[in-house]
Amino acid sequence: MKNTKTSLSIRSKIFRSMTLTAACLILLLTLATSFMYYNYFIKSTTDSSLAQLDYIAGQLNYYMDSVSNYSLALMTDDTIQKGLMKFKNDHEHFSAIDKMLMKDSINHTIQSTPFIHSVTFYSGDRKRVATTEYYPGRDMADVMASGKGVWFLQPKNSNNNKNTTLYTLSMVQPVYSIATGGLLGYIEISIPESTISDIYSGNTDENRHIYITDGEGIVKSTDGSLPLESDYADFTTKTRDLSTSYITFTRHLSRLDWYITNSISFATFFRPLVQVLLLSVLAAIFCAGICFVISRKLSKTITSPIYSLIDHTQKIKQGDWSTIDNIPCDDQDIALLFTEFNAMIQAQEQLKDNLLETTKMKNKISLDLIQQQVNPHFLYNTLDNICSLAELDEKQTLIDIVMSLSTFYRVGLSSGKFRVTVGDELEITTAYLHIMQIRYFHKFDYTIECPDELKQYSCIKLLLQPIVENSIYHGIKEMESKGLLEIRIQEKDENILIIVQDNGVGFTQEAYQKIWECSDHFGVKNIHQRIQLYYGEEYGLIMSNRPTGGCITTITIPKKEAVNNADNISDRG
Repeated sequence: MKNTKTSLSIRSKIFRSMTLTAACLILLLTLATSFMYYNYFIKSTTDSSLAQLDYIAGQLNYYMDSVSNYSLALMTDDTIQKGLMKFKNDHEHFSAIDKMLMKDSINHTIQSTPFIHSVTFYSGDRKRVATTEYYPGRDMADVMASGKGVWFLQPKNSNNNKNTTLYTLSMVQPVYSIATGGLLGYIEISIPESTISDIYSGNTDENRHIYITDGEGIVKSTDGSLPLESDYADFTTKTRDLSTSYITFTRHLSRLDWYITNSISFATFFRPLVQVLLLSVLAAIFCAGICFVISRKLSKTITSPIYSLIDHTQKIKQGDWSTIDNIPCDDQDIALLFTEFNAMIQAQEQLKDNLLETTKMKNKISLDLIQQQVNPHFLYNTLDNICSLAELDEKQTLIDIVMSLSTFYRVGLSSGKFRVTVGDELEITTAYLHIMQIRYFHKFDYTIECPDELKQYSCIKLLLQPIVENSIYHGIKEMESKGLLEIRIQEKDENILIIVQDNGVGFTQEAYQKIWECSDHFGVKNIHQRIQLYYGEEYGLIMSNRPTGGCITTITIPKKEAVNNADNISDRG
């Protein structure tokens, strides 16, 4: 399945990254703003609702205080006292004039107070004595006469229209004789419910409602959303009710044991959040458009140089290794990329030249090796020795030198392979040393030490013969006494050490330089180069004079198993 992330273009990735970053910032800003604004709105709405409830409670208390003051003034009025006393003592002689006098006294006291609907006096047996109602209705309802005022809601006829019924909040309390202290009757002062609802109705709407209920949740005043005397289902007298659709605030009226309820719809609280979210969506759309424009321009500054780089790479694949002269961007990082790309091209060109040079050197060394293997000077000298031995009738020595020469060339040539085993290399060296012993008539002796397990490892061909030749010609040959040549093979860690040492005359600094700079035959320098070419620069050979006289040469190569049997010279016939 194709990886979606890796298949996106740079422009898409930049656009996605910028949009995601902007969206996260907008989201965080929206959440923070919504949280702060919502807390502020809840606090302000709560404070406003409670303040409104306090105001309504204050107005109601003002009305009730005013009613209490008027009732006190009316109950102590002399005309009222006489009228009630006369009605109580001589009901049959209580005339319309007495009733008119009481009504005039009431009107004089209240002086057409706008929030008072009517004032009515009742006898002790709850019969209407005098009233300011234009269209009196039934007598006083069954209200318990106690020593304090009682407030209740009741229907009355409108003073403007007899056929119109309105509800009033009425206070009823007993009237006692100033002279005797006996019960004369009752006073009822009524406040229209509309007067109370006018206090708060202007601050209500479809999402905010205000009610006044008694302790049982029966509506006593309303903004019109609930009928009077109906049951307010969400009412609670102890805690603020959080229903599924409204948040309710209440204020207790201790004088009436009623509750003012301010019910606010949740929509009122969440409407500002909707506005904030709408603004956030608009801001997100705007930011997305800005991100799209910026991402196109920004990605173009990156992709344009990249496409130029790709075009130049195609030229390189076709063989044009030229560098990029004009960098198609002023950006410092892109310019650095092109600079490094040019440096890489130059390094690759240099590497290619070095590789060609190395290949040439390998070929040259291989040719030198072939020339050494068929060195006519060595062959001619050996053939001369063979002729001399034949003339002297030295059959056994003749046989030995011919067999050694045969072994040297047969194993040395090895069908053109350049790798043999350590055992094969020692066999070539042994054949060469045996021939040289015959030529110089036992001028030197030699020893070879090699563990059998190391003979199976691989090495490049003719490592030892040039070193041995160097020891014979430049060390042992110049001695008056008999020389000793020692060859020792040993392992160290993961390497094989080939140590060649003699007891010859050693070498001077000038001779040492000549050995390393010799170019007329396959010398020590070539052996060192061959080792490093095939095994690496950490391998090679070192030469030094021995403290006791002579020279010691150490060749270091890695331990490598023979690749296959074809690398070994197994055919000795």
